[in-house]
Amino acid sequence: MQVKYTQDIGPIIEYVREHTMYRQAAAAAPFFLTMPFAGVVHALGAGITAGVSRDGFTEFLIDRDLMVKEAERVIVEISDKKTGLESSYTVWKKSVLMHDHFVAEMESGGKWKTKDDLLVDLNRFNDLMLEMWKIPFIIDCFDPIGDEVITREVFSHCDGLTDEEKGVLLRNQELTTHDLLELDILRGLQLEQKELDGLMQERWHWIQNDYAGGRILPVEHFRAEIDSVKHSFPNHVQRQQRIEALNGMTERVVKQKQEVMDRYGLSEPQQGIVYLFSFLTDWREERKRVNQMSFWVYQLFVDRLADFMQIEPELIKMADPREEIILGSDNPREILLQRRVTGVVYAEDTINNTTIISDDPNDVQLYKNTIAALMEEDRGETVTGNVAQPGVVEGIVKIINSQEDFEKFHDGNILVAAMTRPELMPVIRRAAGIITDEGGVTCHAAVISRELGIPCIIGTMNATAKLKDGDHVELNANSGEVRKIE
Repeated sequence: MQVKYTQDIGPIIEYVREHTMYRQAAAAAPFFLTMPFAGVVHALGAGITAGVSRDGFTEFLIDRDLMVKEAERVIVEISDKKTGLESSYTVWKKSVLMHDHFVAEMESGGKWKTKDDLLVDLNRFNDLMLEMWKIPFIIDCFDPIGDEVITREVFSHCDGLTDEEKGVLLRNQELTTHDLLELDILRGLQLEQKELDGLMQERWHWIQNDYAGGRILPVEHFRAEIDSVKHSFPNHVQRQQRIEALNGMTERVVKQKQEVMDRYGLSEPQQGIVYLFSFLTDWREERKRVNQMSFWVYQLFVDRLADFMQIEPELIKMADPREEIILGSDNPREILLQRRVTGVVYAEDTINNTTIISDDPNDVQLYKNTIAALMEEDRGETVTGNVAQPGVVEGIVKIINSQEDFEKFHDGNILVAAMTRPELMPVIRRAAGIITDEGGVTCHAAVISRELGIPCIIGTMNATAKLKDGDHVELNANSGEVRKIE
């Protein structure tokens, strides 16, 4: 993959000032995020997608108008009864198959005698990741307007539709990642403890990987998961009932959806919209599993590059995985250390066909100031958003940016995050409520909150800016409002 680099951030500043940008943020490092990032902008066409990364946290911007244009195109196709998402998904699955073959190569060896050998494989994997992200980005295109679309096309035509019925229509049809893990444990409980521990680690070692890095979870992690399942289903009869419930979930949910749609007399195009959102939700969940395995592979590259170059792995993470001027040099430690400390701005520019990377502290500050000013224009003083799961709850706010924040979280806290991801499940399960800056009706927070029955407000745009650790709040997920309690 040939990439044309520049350090001139002028096009970024000009572009984000002239366009409406959709913000996302997460614990993330450039080495793990850059290829999905590149796939996004290539999927959208001419435009710039930009981000700033510092000390393990990344905030990035995507052209909202281009996202909405793609989403509306799909809506029109469904209305005309000629949606092409199933064929897109089939093409994506072929990319996933090639990805899985690469992962299998790494699991069976993945040892490189020289750095040049490693860089050849790294370029191969980068190409796979780029292709794998071009197609499913349509999922994310619905995040800015998903609530508006489902309300406009479906809910507004259903007089008397209850919150419970809305939840049925929006619910995922396939098992979530954690459902699949639970099912795997239940099926394996007849094995000896040591054998089951090892089997779970072999199959699920990647389950807490994220855009900040990958790791192989220890056996102790899975022993705790196994003990939790045993506690929830203490005897054979209960375990079999749970297995049957999980196996029958898809059929049950489809039937429930159809009953609600028939009750309100939804037309075929309207039913198509309902199933579109279920499809996008399930596809997003599957994409996350593939990504988490990808992060383990990228971590292998990071660790081995660190050995070859004799620098810390955390510094390698600050490089673009295509950035041969850095990865091919003998000692880029000072450059990467500066990026780690002061940050780095990077962008994919398909207008000028360049990748922009600048670790100049002045550029980083200029970009951050520009973004802060633009975001402030869109943020109100109150914290309000879209209801993902109704309910009213009070609690103490804890801002969760990464797994490093888990220690401060206590049972019954209100989880506040830019967005949630599968690796946050250990604290999500303990939360009384969830509030996110971003996300739409198919996002992780929406899916999990509906599954667990946790009151949840998504898409506030400002929760992490307006709330802080220790705030006592009322989360009203019936009205979509958050109120501080003095």
